[in-house]
Amino acid sequence: MEDRKRYGFLGNHGGIHRRFDGATEGTHQNAAMEDSDILKKRTSRNLQMAGLQMHEDHMGHKGNDTNVNKDKVQTLLSENTTEIIEMDDTGMSYIHFTSAKKSTYQLLNQPIRGSYLHIHMQVRDEDGHPRTVGGDFWLATLISNSNAHQGEPNQINAGTAGKIIDHKNGTYSVYFYLGWTGKAEININLVHSNDANSFLRNTYWRTGGKPIWNGYFVRNEGGEEVVACRIRHSLELRNGTRDCEFWFPQAMGQTVFACHNPHPSISCAAFDRIKYNFDATMRVTRDIAGSLIDMFEGNKFASRLENGVRVIDVLPGTNDVQYLTPTIFKSRPLCKPTEISNQLKHLRLSTGFWSNGNWTSLLCQATHWRNQDAIGTCLRNRELTLSAGDLKSHQWAVYLTSVLLGIAVQNDDKELKMHQYFPFYNFTLKLINHPFIQTESSRHFNDVIHTVQILEEKGRSCADDIIIISPWEHFLQWTRESYREHLLLIRIAIEKYLHKCPNKPVIVRGPHPGHAVTLEERIAKSNYTAYEWGELMRATFAGSGAWYLDVWEMNLSFPGAKIDVYTPYAVIRQEVDMLLSYICRSEIKV
Repeated sequence: MEDRKRYGFLGNHGGIHRRFDGATEGTHQNAAMEDSDILKKRTSRNLQMAGLQMHEDHMGHKGNDTNVNKDKVQTLLSENTTEIIEMDDTGMSYIHFTSAKKSTYQLLNQPIRGSYLHIHMQVRDEDGHPRTVGGDFWLATLISNSNAHQGEPNQINAGTAGKIIDHKNGTYSVYFYLGWTGKAEININLVHSNDANSFLRNTYWRTGGKPIWNGYFVRNEGGEEVVACRIRHSLELRNGTRDCEFWFPQAMGQTVFACHNPHPSISCAAFDRIKYNFDATMRVTRDIAGSLIDMFEGNKFASRLENGVRVIDVLPGTNDVQYLTPTIFKSRPLCKPTEISNQLKHLRLSTGFWSNGNWTSLLCQATHWRNQDAIGTCLRNRELTLSAGDLKSHQWAVYLTSVLLGIAVQNDDKELKMHQYFPFYNFTLKLINHPFIQTESSRHFNDVIHTVQILEEKGRSCADDIIIISPWEHFLQWTRESYREHLLLIRIAIEKYLHKCPNKPVIVRGPHPGHAVTLEERIAKSNYTAYEWGELMRATFAGSGAWYLDVWEMNLSFPGAKIDVYTPYAVIRQEVDMLLSYICRSEIKV
């Protein structure tokens, strides 16, 4: 059969699809074996960068013979899997891991309200020897809980997150802003050791072909064919196959959505819908990790540092009567997309603290919006578009409409879509899923719309729009290269939009820590990856004119229910307060 390349447009959104037809069975086998060699070379390179070594005779699972299991590699390649990694303990160049049980910390100053508590950490390995390198990922909180300290006078529910500074020599500094008095508990947890983070950075973040969706193609004679679809970089595409590739260069650059080898009689144009395959994504994650998955369980994961003072008593300061209006609060800028001034540089050690259900921001002037008329006035004659599709965006939309505006919301939890119009305020609220959302529900591929397309469309009219984006939660399994490229293209779109429509509010909401249920999720949805994706977002959008809303510490330090799939109501309320304080900052009086 003659080789053909087919190009076309998908729906109305400019997605180009391409297909390579005509490869014989022998050609597929040769291509698979060539890909096998490339796979081994690339995997070996990535592991070497991670400080590890891979032996070619350990490509199979433990217990197999020493030869490469070609049938398994061929099967994995036929399923469009890349960079499958399997190693035994002899392939590991390190012996000792960071041990939270053996590590220690000490207080370096007295805890006084209105100041920073400085903690020094000395990290040790499993044998108790001091480590001489950094790179571990820790999370730290200081929590006051009235239930835990019953009987204490004036005890409140309060919390803040610690700023951790890695000195790259096995020691760390932790800074807590002390915004209240009373008993408070120090919690410092080792999320991942240096070695686990090295694997994530140098292997998992570089490995393409994940996550995985089921792709549904409509047969001419009726029925459907289901194939595996993945996010791939163009350098990873497999020439000589019958894969269908869907290109969105303005939104994804050289990153492609590729569906594996539908039947020759089925055109790429017959592609109908996608559905996220959680189980397949987790299987690929386990295959990539191989025996290194041990680094993400037991005491090596989410282990608490216990050798140090656990409970402190925060004392009132000498100027405690004027605590609520000191210079630190008076000099906070309005919430706007500008750099923090030099005199407030020290405030970067903390973004804020909780006290009796309210979040006090240390970065900008935020107020609590509890008056329906004030909120209605702020949003009057506007259209607010949430381009994300994650559960938190859905919760924001529900909160704004149901709670603040007092109007019942019509929504579908599975589809995570919403389009509400409120005639009294002439206010429209839209929740738009990003194209490759990871939910249990299938969605039609013709419904795909990217953030850059939303910005382009809004730029045509320059109406009174509010645009909120949060491109991180469903991107944690993308390669860092593809993710960074996607963010850069969004930045370009933001700058073009704001050039046409100056001073229109564009908000970029950052990540929040989550809770991994399974061992594979500790890798695929790592809090370390989420944090680093947030830092990449912050750096990418700095100076673009968009406002970066940092909610990491607010979520981490909430002194109540654990942050899980659904964010607690109190946290959503405070996040929306920050949002409104930016949108309507001219109306804030502090």
